[in-house]
Amino acid sequence: MKLLFPLVAVFCIIFLPTSSFAAERGNGLSKSDHTIYTLGEQALRNLDRQHDADLLRECMGFYIDNQQFDNPEGSYNKAIRIGYQILNIDRKDIDTYTTMAWLLWSKWVSWTINPTRMPDGEGKADQAVELLNWGKQWNLKSERFYKESADTIWPLAKHYRTDLYGFVIENYRKADLLAKSNDLARVRIRLNLGHAYRQINEKKTLSPGTRGFWKLFRRMRSRSIISLAWKMNRRRRLSTKRTKTTLPGDFQTTQPIHAYCSRLSEMHLCRR
Repeated sequence: MKLLFPLVAVFCIIFLPTSSFAAERGNGLSKSDHTIYTLGEQALRNLDRQHDADLLRECMGFYIDNQQFDNPEGSYNKAIRIGYQILNIDRKDIDTYTTMAWLLWSKWVSWTINPTRMPDGEGKADQAVELLNWGKQWNLKSERFYKESADTIWPLAKHYRTDLYGFVIENYRKADLLAKSNDLARVRIRLNLGHAYRQINEKKTLSPGTRGFWKLFRRMRSRSIISLAWKMNRRRRLSTKRTKTTLPGDFQTTQPIHAYCSRLSEMHLCRR
């Protein structure tokens, strides 16, 4: 009995503060996430006066990963609100543009499936495209902005809105022009562009004239891959020192040209 009381006292000292802290949080978050949640809620109450873009990015990422704090749950509304403020601060933040566009059109898809669950999803797909078009004025020279804008809207066009293929193709073409001497980037962009045209053809939305253009484009695409392989192989042969250019995956440009061409196409198709 003499030992019982000290043991109970030690148990209370050790475990009760921890239990009270867990009860205070009451949401299963870690200590660091709880801190970000608190900062995010404070920022949302007075969003126009928030000017720390890095902090807002942390809060936006938190709300994307923790949709239970939205109303309705899973609506991404808090992340989208914070995203608009980030773009007010940094008009060239490509990652925020594309993330927000994805969130917006995802809301629209949810609305088409269940309007009750996502009552504010109507028109959000068009809003996503408008946001990316708006961002062009601050990213006119950015090949990455145009390519990632097309990458973001492409699944929407493929599965839900074939009318948006025009946006996808226009942005891939612009990215191709801006890529200039970046041969590998241009090949990747043209492969994506070719896949987009193929999908349009499969959906039978092409006019006879556009089908002819698609045949021409496929020939151009093949020539682009072969031209890139030839140039890179020629550089290797002319170099006095045998150097290797690191490419995605584990293959190098020291492979024969025909292997390089086929491997380059395989890598892209695997990513799809």
